[in-house]
Amino acid sequence: MTRVAAGLGVLMMLIGCSETTEPERRGPVIPRFEVVPRVEDITMQDLGVLTGNSSSPSAINEPGQVVGVSGSTTPLVTRGFLWDDGMSDIGALAGGKNSPSDVNDLGEVVGWSTVASGAMHAYYWAGAGPLTDLGRLGTGATSRAVKINNNGLVIGRGPPGATTNDHSFVWDARSPGVGLIDVGTVGGPITELEDLNDAGQAVGMSHTGTAQRAVVWDAAGGLRELAWPHSNIAWAKVINEQGLVAGYGRVNSETHAVLWDTRQATPVPRDIGDLGGGYATPYGINEAGQVVGVSNNAASHNRAFLWEEGTGMQDLGTLGGLRSIAVGINNLGMVIGWANTGDNKMHGALWWNGQAYDLGTLDGGSSVAQDINDAGQITGSSQLVQLGNRHTVLWTVVIGPPPDEVVDDLISIIEELVDSGDLTGGQGNALVVKLENALEKLGDGKTNTAINQLGAFINQVEALVNAGTLTPEEGEALIEAAQFIIDQLSA
Repeated sequence: MTRVAAGLGVLMMLIGCSETTEPERRGPVIPRFEVVPRVEDITMQDLGVLTGNSSSPSAINEPGQVVGVSGSTTPLVTRGFLWDDGMSDIGALAGGKNSPSDVNDLGEVVGWSTVASGAMHAYYWAGAGPLTDLGRLGTGATSRAVKINNNGLVIGRGPPGATTNDHSFVWDARSPGVGLIDVGTVGGPITELEDLNDAGQAVGMSHTGTAQRAVVWDAAGGLRELAWPHSNIAWAKVINEQGLVAGYGRVNSETHAVLWDTRQATPVPRDIGDLGGGYATPYGINEAGQVVGVSNNAASHNRAFLWEEGTGMQDLGTLGGLRSIAVGINNLGMVIGWANTGDNKMHGALWWNGQAYDLGTLDGGSSVAQDINDAGQITGSSQLVQLGNRHTVLWTVVIGPPPDEVVDDLISIIEELVDSGDLTGGQGNALVVKLENALEKLGDGKTNTAINQLGAFINQVEALVNAGTLTPEEGEALIEAAQFIIDQLSA
C-alpha cells in the first residue's frame, strides 16, 4: 500500500460566543465546541489485474466493492471482475467477454457480455452463480445494462430492431419474468437513460425527431420531457435520491449547467451557468444538492466545478496546471476527478473543504479518480510507466481528527465546565470516565464496547441538559463531538 502525502485541515475550533451570559448560570458561558473533519491521510492500493496486463474500474459501492474490466489488447481479452479484498472473475456469457458497468450496495452487478455469436448482451449478476442474460429489445442486435439501484431496478439500452438507434429499457431483478421494458421515446428515434435513483427515477435524453430533450422516467409516469425553453438541446445527466436532477442545456451558442426538481408537478429548469467560458456539464450530485462537473473558464480551459446553493458555481482549481475535471461527489462533500500538475501530468484529484489533494500515481505516470463512496473510498486507475498499461487502484481517505484527539478536547471542555461551577466535580468525573473507558476499549480492539461507552456519555449529557445543568448549546456541541467519533468507528 502506497502512502500519499496529504495536507492537514483544521481540526477543531473553540468559537467564542457573545459576552452576554444567562443570569441563572453560575459561571461564564463555555465557548462552542465544534469538530471540523479533515483529511488525515490518503492511502493508495494497487488492485492489480485479473487476466492480461491491464484493469480499469467502473464503480464502487458503499461496502467498498469495486467492479471493472481486466484484460489485454493483444490478444483481445476482457473479463469482468469484482474486487472485495481480492479480485475475482464474475464469469461471462457464452462469448467470453464481459464488461461490468455498475454494482449496487447488495453486490449485484450489471453490464454487458458477449454471447456465442459475438453479439453484446446486457446481463445481471446476483453476486454468485452464473450471469443472467437479459436478452435484447425486440429483434435488436445488441443490448447493454448501464445502472442498477439498491432495489434491483436496472436501466440499459440497445436498438429495438434493425436500426443502430438505441432505445432505453428497464428490467426488474425482483420480477425477472417481466423481461426488458422499452421506455420508448418522446417522438424520435433515440432514448438514452444514464442515471437512476433508489426511488426508481431514471434520467437521460430522448429525441423528438427535431430536438434533443432532457427526460425523466418512472413506472408511474413513464417517459416525459424536462422543460428547457432556450433551445432544442438539453440532457439530464444525474439524479439524487430526492429527485433533484442536474444536466445541461444550450443557450444560444453556449452550454450551461441546469437543475430540475422532479418533486415539482412541472419541474422548472434552473440555469446555474458556467465558469465564464460558455460551457458546463454536470457529472455528479449528492443528497445536499451539490453539483460537480466540468466547465470552461474565461481562458477556455476545462476546470472542475462545484455548485451549491447560496455560493453558486466555484472553480475548484487544479494541481498546478491549467485543466481539471470533476466526475463525482459523495455525501460528505468530497469531490473527485483529475487535474493537470505543474509539469502537465494528469493525476487523480480530491477536493474537500476548500483544499485540493493530489492522489498520486503508482509509479510516476498518470492517474484518474472515477468513483467515490460515502466512506471516502475512491476507485480509479493509474498508468504504470514501465509497463505502459493501467491498473485499478483504490484510494482511501482517512478522515480526522482521530478519536483520542477529539476525546482530549472533550475532556478539556468538561474540565472548564467544572472549573466554572456549571458541573459538579462528580458530574464532570462521570463524563470523563465514560470517555476514558471508550478510549481504553478502543485500544483493546473492542469497538462496539467503545461505541456503547460513547452512547452512555451522550445519554448523560442529554440528562444534564434536561435538568437545566447544561445549556442546550453546550449539550449539542458535546453530543455532536461524541457522535462524530461513533460515526468514525461505525464506518
